[in-house]
Amino acid sequence: EQTVVHKAAVQAIGQLMAFWADEPEIDSLAPLLPVLLQVAGRSAFAQADDDFLSTVLDVLYELAYSPAPSLAQYMPITVEFSLQCLITQQLEMRVRDAAALVIATTAEAKSKAFGRHEALLGGVLDALFTLVQNSNDSAAGALFES
Repeated sequence: EQTVVHKAAVQAIGQLMAFWADEPEIDSLAPLLPVLLQVAGRSAFAQADDDFLSTVLDVLYELAYSPAPSLAQYMPITVEFSLQCLITQQLEMRVRDAAALVIATTAEAKSKAFGRHEALLGGVLDALFTLVQNSNDSAAGALFES
């Protein structure tokens, strides 16, 4: 029952953040992002809840384009959460694709900030190379293979 409440809270706050991503109100909600991702990760990964993770990743995708400086400090945890989704093979391909999209969009929308985080960039490259290495198919389509 507590998990249901946590998921509902994450979804409500996440949707509010996505709605206000380009508005000044996002500055009030931005500090909640680490807690949102912590609760989302704890709930979703334990149960492999693909629909819930997909909803969270949709919110992160909306936030990736936000010009709000208050969100910039949370880019590393956003990408790390998305990486965790990307490399978790128990998740459905649509969820893993959404995680890859969040990472790619963040890298595109915030390229300078993304490039300054060497450890984060290294983690993304390691994950991508691991996916390619573990794929049975050609490297060209390996990023989206189970």
